[in-house]
Amino acid sequence: MKKWIEVEVEADVTDFTTQELREELIKREGTTSGVPTLGSEEHHPLHEIYYALKFGLTERATELVKAYVCDELGVVL
Repeated sequence: MKKWIEVEVEADVTDFTTQELREELIKREGTTSGVPTLGSEEHHPLHEIYYALKFGLTERATELVKAYVCDELGVVL
């Protein structure tokens, strides 16, 4: 039988190395970039760009990249 207890812990972020923090983020989210992994259920514009490139749809990938850059920067090309 498992027993759960609640514990409060204080830690200073400087107690951990950047590599340790990166590894923990990857373990939790699968990525450190903020972009969900391809295997996740969450959709991201980079997924569509990836698949366009994967299937040789270069023109479509270029259109998607332009749209993504414009959206991220808040500009129009």
